[in-house]
Amino acid sequence: MLPILYRQTEEIPLFDAIEKYVVRNFGPREFDAIKSQITELHELRSEIAGMKSYDDVLCLEKYEKILIAYYVGMSFIEKKFSFGAKDDTVKLSFPWKDSQTGEKKASKDDLQLELNSVLYNLGAVLNNIGVYTPLEGDAIKTVSQKFQEAAWLFDHMKKTTEGLKPSVRSHDFTVENLLFNSTIQLAQSQFCFFKKAETAGMKPGICAKITFQLKSFFEEACNYCKASKVLSKCGFLANTTFYIAYYEAIAHYFKGRECKDGAEENGGGMGNAEGHLLLALTKLEKVSTYDTRTKDALKHRKEQIENEYEDVKKINSNVYYEGCTPERELAKIESKNFTMYRSIEEKLEQPFVGAENFEVFLPMEVRRLEGEFQQEANRIINQNLEILQKLSADEDGFLASHGLPQAIYSLSTREEIPDDLWNRVSDFQQRGNYQYLENLMAGVKQNRKTCFDIVGKCETAVVGEENDDSNMRATHGTSWQRLPSSALNGEIKTRIDSYKSNLDKAVETDSTVESNMVTIKPKIAYLQLSRNELTQKMPKSQESEAASSPAVTNIQQAIEQLNELKRERQTTINHMTAGLESADLRKDLMSVHSGTKSKDSVFETHLQGINGYSKVIEDQQIKSSELLSVIDTNMMSFNQTLAGSSDTSKIEFFKSIDEGLKLYYENMNLLSNGSKFYKQMHTYLTSLHLYVNDFVASRTVEKDQIIEQLNAGAGPPPGAPGSTGSPYNPSFIPQNPYGGGHYQ
Repeated sequence: MLPILYRQTEEIPLFDAIEKYVVRNFGPREFDAIKSQITELHELRSEIAGMKSYDDVLCLEKYEKILIAYYVGMSFIEKKFSFGAKDDTVKLSFPWKDSQTGEKKASKDDLQLELNSVLYNLGAVLNNIGVYTPLEGDAIKTVSQKFQEAAWLFDHMKKTTEGLKPSVRSHDFTVENLLFNSTIQLAQSQFCFFKKAETAGMKPGICAKITFQLKSFFEEACNYCKASKVLSKCGFLANTTFYIAYYEAIAHYFKGRECKDGAEENGGGMGNAEGHLLLALTKLEKVSTYDTRTKDALKHRKEQIENEYEDVKKINSNVYYEGCTPERELAKIESKNFTMYRSIEEKLEQPFVGAENFEVFLPMEVRRLEGEFQQEANRIINQNLEILQKLSADEDGFLASHGLPQAIYSLSTREEIPDDLWNRVSDFQQRGNYQYLENLMAGVKQNRKTCFDIVGKCETAVVGEENDDSNMRATHGTSWQRLPSSALNGEIKTRIDSYKSNLDKAVETDSTVESNMVTIKPKIAYLQLSRNELTQKMPKSQESEAASSPAVTNIQQAIEQLNELKRERQTTINHMTAGLESADLRKDLMSVHSGTKSKDSVFETHLQGINGYSKVIEDQQIKSSELLSVIDTNMMSFNQTLAGSSDTSKIEFFKSIDEGLKLYYENMNLLSNGSKFYKQMHTYLTSLHLYVNDFVASRTVEKDQIIEQLNAGAGPPPGAPGSTGSPYNPSFIPQNPYGGGHYQ
């Protein structure tokens, strides 16, 4: 297993730079409101600059939490503040050194170098936790998951590094290095499965498949090494080349043992066993390593294989009299992948604690523009979502009408869960099983409570101010000459009522989902099992030639492609909705506010990106139609095949898994939509709350002026009666973006 070096940085005056920016542009009181959050971010940044340990697991686990917390915080800061050299930006440089070359780069204009460097170090930390955690007992599962998370993160960084400017790029962020690291993580996770399988005494055939896949992972990593001069020079090429030969040899060792067991059972085939073991021994004798951690393992394997080879050779010459099968005639070894990418996106996108304290830093005009843009963008996105969701529903309905995909799965003679079905179950497990739904539900509840709290604050402030005005009017009579609050706050009350109505309707949907959560748990029990456990529960296949039917093959391939289309659909949806919270959008709207860009050009640019998905959706519709046509064309022949080969028990088994997946995705989508709904609602309610506070503050200042004038024996202040005496303008009240609707 390979440790990964960190990108190095140095301490920076993060706290001082943000304090100067906020005080200069907004005032000291505004900075006091966020002081605790900025202090924490500064301390986290200092901890990151001091990261030294590579092998202390407790220390590494602390690093993991620090890096995630800092990434979440600075991702939020990126959307609130601009960075640069001007007075209206945060003046700060973020220096980083490449982990391999030591090349130093620094960025002053944005946070992309900072955020990607943090992600890279997080991937390194996850890897190093796995490398230095003893593979004992249940720890092996945790280690495997850490490698899977690191694999996902390095692969994810292919996208996050796309926006890096050429001036701040270095070797760490090359596609070759990111893919090399990602592939090595998968290999190390696969090794954990091999370790567990060998320790548990699993069949040699399974161990052969696992180790042959290990060899394939290292071959892929080796290709990335060859494409990178830095990786080649740093010794990684020699290392991966060693492991290719090492695990290929071990695969042949286990294949030889499998052949030996088969020969003893069937009375022939010991020559194949001898051939595989000889090949394994030959390959290991040709390799060497300078890594002290692998020298002992290599020596042990050589002795193990040599002993097994001599034993089989002796048995073959004395009992079976078969020649040693030459390499070119040996059966190929199948590979078996037991690992996967494990997403940590949920951790990286968790809410930033104290976010509400930063709302004051966005000018009201920018809030209004953002709300207007989101209304236009949501209209387009909702139209696209409706098309994509209908497409999925139509596909599901079509397949269900033909008893698919369960009928296809039931015809397979393989004594293992089909790859396509396992990929969907694996996706469920990657997200965190049933716990993921519970986490989403908890997030929805918290966001809902926050929204209702803000509505309550708005309502209390408006009613309190109106009551105060009525009391003043009753006390001073005709001397109290200004418009009544009730004549001015009607529009605000209407907005508050509109938001409350939307929230009440959303609660109805929440209640439905909460009820579903109770009922679906037993129905998704199968989804929480490992592939081996599912395979053991699967009814045994009956001997049949149906699986080789062209109609079966055509339909099976079409279903697999439909499932891939659905995965692409989800990616499209994620990319579309990400545009609503883009840091670039916020920057451009600030430019509109300052007069350096026009509203029309900014809207056109950002809406163009969302409108661009129409071609993707059109392609989805065409592909879906073509695949359904393929299935329809083959159904008559398929039904004839099925009539003589149907296995009811297997159909019901696969049906229960499919129904569990359907329930899971239905409720996951509802909860995801609910989360987005409340987050957007929170944005609008925060704007309204700030408006209410401004309105109340302006009325309070006006009230104090009138009282001062009356106490001095003078007349009412200028502007009364008949005017508001305040700069409050009802046309700027944030509009309800949902028009009385609620999430579905």
